[in-house]
Amino acid sequence: GLLGPDHNIGHGNCFDDTELKIVLDAGCTITATNLTEMLNYEQPAMLGRLVKHGAMPSLGTDCDPYFNSSMLAVTRHAFLHQRELDNRSLWHEGAWPAKTQHSTLTRDALYWATMGGAKAFGLDKKTGSITPGKQADLVMFDCRGMNIFPALPGGNAAHIVVMYAETSDIENVIVAGRFAKRNGQLIFDAARLARLHDELLASRLRMFEQGQFKSVPVERGPQPEHFVL
Repeated sequence: GLLGPDHNIGHGNCFDDTELKIVLDAGCTITATNLTEMLNYEQPAMLGRLVKHGAMPSLGTDCDPYFNSSMLAVTRHAFLHQRELDNRSLWHEGAWPAKTQHSTLTRDALYWATMGGAKAFGLDKKTGSITPGKQADLVMFDCRGMNIFPALPGGNAAHIVVMYAETSDIENVIVAGRFAKRNGQLIFDAARLARLHDELLASRLRMFEQGQFKSVPVERGPQPEHFVL
């Protein structure tokens, strides 16, 4: 009775199938932070395994000092990471090459990043999709950039967002009907933003000083004897 729909589990990579079934049967959601998990974990991100059990993954970030935590980067990586696992698994089963665009599609990854996140926080009836009755949470992309325009017109919108778009291509962001970014510019007091920048940098330098941080070369560790394919 300790687990329920009010529990969101971060990672979950090392659950075996029995443990995974226990938490999913209890109504828990699981969020993959796939960039960190590829960097530091011994098991792959919990994406395709959730889908296999009839659950919906959600995407997040962790240990953000390691990298730019853009959700576009996270979403793209989630798709590519799971597709790589699909490819290897199908090959192992003798079902390679796949006859169709198999299991993981770019629209799946976009769904994990939008509806998956909303469901993980119990907000899927309020946000996560462009649906009548939900609040107006919208992201609008300028598709004239060099990295996007060849995919239009007639391209697949989900594929374009997941595989081509960058943060700099986001033209407008609307949260609950109010602009947070408009015409490529944040709707935020410039003076306050400058102060926050200064405070953040001062905090960083203070932690470096108090922790006596030094950037030094690290010896390269050994490679595995055998790569697991």
